[in-house]
Amino acid sequence: PTNQPTNQPTRHSTHYLEMSDDNDSDNGGYGATFQAEDDCDDDVRDYYDSLTPEVLGSGWFDQRLQTLHQEIDITPGRSFFTAPRRRDAQPSDIPVRHPLRALAWVLAQAPVNSTVRVYCYMLTDPLAIDLLIHHGGDKTVLIILHPENKNKIRLLGFFTDHGNVARRAFRDRLQVRIADTSRYNYTSMHDKSIITDGHCTFGSYNLSCPARYQSWESVYIADSEQSQVARFDQIWVSLAHRSIQTVYPDLSPPSPSRPTSKRARTADPRDSNEVNLPSSKEHVAAGSNKAESVKCLMEFGAEKSITSDDGCNPLQLVLQIEKSHAT
Repeated sequence: PTNQPTNQPTRHSTHYLEMSDDNDSDNGGYGATFQAEDDCDDDVRDYYDSLTPEVLGSGWFDQRLQTLHQEIDITPGRSFFTAPRRRDAQPSDIPVRHPLRALAWVLAQAPVNSTVRVYCYMLTDPLAIDLLIHHGGDKTVLIILHPENKNKIRLLGFFTDHGNVARRAFRDRLQVRIADTSRYNYTSMHDKSIITDGHCTFGSYNLSCPARYQSWESVYIADSEQSQVARFDQIWVSLAHRSIQTVYPDLSPPSPSRPTSKRARTADPRDSNEVNLPSSKEHVAAGSNKAESVKCLMEFGAEKSITSDDGCNPLQLVLQIEKSHAT
């Protein structure tokens, strides 16, 4: 009969058994979690490769995220769930009652100039990184992050793809301190919650790609309590010596440089103030979209050293576009 139990483990359970004794990735020994993160590397790369200058702007590295919270309604219920499915090709593919949309709603509800407190075990999803940086523009965002190397790798990937403008935005808009897990064996900053003036979230959901589309996860939105704020602030103060720039110096942006020639410029976007744009010859015909993209780049704090692949300065490019429209 088909309903008889079987001694044959599923692929996933076999994988878990193989990984369960792997303590090399993290003091918590959650080997399967970090294998899942590695399995998402190609998906993250595909996402970055899909981005175009047109999606950059309005304070976002991917402005399609600005509507992520709009369909959320907590009236019928405050619980939000996700289950394994195909990866999201774009933000609009994320289901309506998804935990990431709920978190986006909580961040959007937080008043301007208020303080947002975030406990973060994993911060590896480019969409979540973008959300936090965006809301750090008009709020004080404090993050206590678990000291996992994959967090550092994914942040470096975000900076590599978006250039030093992303690295500076992360530094200037977010305050991040790294949890101290050295006092005891198998210690983790395993809390995963966001606390604002009005709401607090809790549940299993990590700010990671495996959580977004590979796992069964949940988030619940509750009203915030002063005790939650006090607990966070106590931990935050205790980590005053563990800013992310201190613990991970290579995540800090380099000092601004003013290269005098192309020969003096480095090709590595992590060490350069340049943000490469597609060839201007491909986009002059696109008219104002390209001009708006360049304008948005400038608003994000990029320097005049931004160039397109064919060496055209964006200011010159805008003039070309305006001239083509006039004729």
